[in-house]
Amino acid sequence: TPLLGVDHCRSLAPLWAKNFSHEFLCADLTDRTVQKDLIRRFADRVDCVLTSPPCQPYSTAGRRKPFDSRVNVATACIDIATALRPRLICMENVIAFPGSKANPIWRTRLEPDLRRHGYMITILRNNVKNLGVPTSRKRCFIICTKHKHDKALIRAKEQRLKRSPVTTVAHWWPHLEGCTVSVWPCRNSPAVYATNRPLPAMRTASFCKVPREGYTPRAH
Repeated sequence: TPLLGVDHCRSLAPLWAKNFSHEFLCADLTDRTVQKDLIRRFADRVDCVLTSPPCQPYSTAGRRKPFDSRVNVATACIDIATALRPRLICMENVIAFPGSKANPIWRTRLEPDLRRHGYMITILRNNVKNLGVPTSRKRCFIICTKHKHDKALIRAKEQRLKRSPVTTVAHWWPHLEGCTVSVWPCRNSPAVYATNRPLPAMRTASFCKVPREGYTPRAH
């Protein structure tokens, strides 16, 4: 049973209430007071902690500026998670996250901390379009548990998932079948897309209204 969702984005609150019944907390996880309160409330009460810190410091679509302050969110996620002592911690991010040279927070801080707390670690990679999400984004999933991992079994399941059916926009929103949708594209992705496919990589601003009257198609 989900207990709590946390995000610093205030615009999520009304959307959260429409989709989930558990509590939503709008807060900055890098705030020490917030961390202490979460640990006080949930220590030894949760079996699983799912985290997805900002990807911009590591993404090939971003500037990857060294010492990007957003890496502190990833650190806060693991600091809180290890203090809660769950059986499973999962961190999702872009493929480049574990090997980032500009912001090597995984290798220098997070992985050592997790191992020090007794967690076994496996990194899986997949496109979320094969995982039931209607967007094409390659992601890594860092799985941390207290029990030893059967690497061969995990890799076999990973390959099977990569062959799973692709999830389209119309799968999630059947009323959009046969329509097109517009998004703010990320990098060279299209801005207008058919709903019989997963959406391309897009910016967070895609959740805002697109000014179609001022849109000029890119010359090819």
